Amino acid sequence: MKLYELIKQKRENKRLTQEDVAQILNVTRQSVQNWENNKRAIPNELLAEYFSLLEFNAHEVLSAFDFLENI
Repeated sequence: MKLYELIKQKRENKRLTQEDVAQILNVTRQSVQNWENNKRAIPNELLAEYFSLLEFNAHEVLSAFDFLENI
């Protein structure tokens, strides 16, 4: 699974809207939408906070960046 697919799935599993995530990360809803549609990269300075919010585990993070076999 690609990173952008995984972040959307995890957001939806937590019952968060794109607007919810945008408010928490202090970005626009369009930014979140672009990340989930693989149109823009998630800024490096937001990765840790975003992954924490979505409760990524180490295996998911490493897999998303192709350090491990994809889950």
